[in-house]
Amino acid sequence: MYTHMGDVVRALRKDQGLTQSQLARLAGVGRKAVLNIEMTGHGHISSLESILGVLGYELEVVPIWPH
Repeated sequence: MYTHMGDVVRALRKDQGLTQSQLARLAGVGRKAVLNIEMTGHGHISSLESILGVLGYELEVVPIWPH
């Protein structure tokens, strides 16, 4: 069960046989960015977008405005 986006990123990375360092290099981000996203589910949107792009996915941001 996935509890946050980082769990999804970790699963996709492992399914593709990539290490955190390999994914970071391919995405043009630091390994700490990958680690932070995987561990906390938090990070820069641009980093997450690059990481997901390498993994074959797109990031879609949908704002939710308060009523």
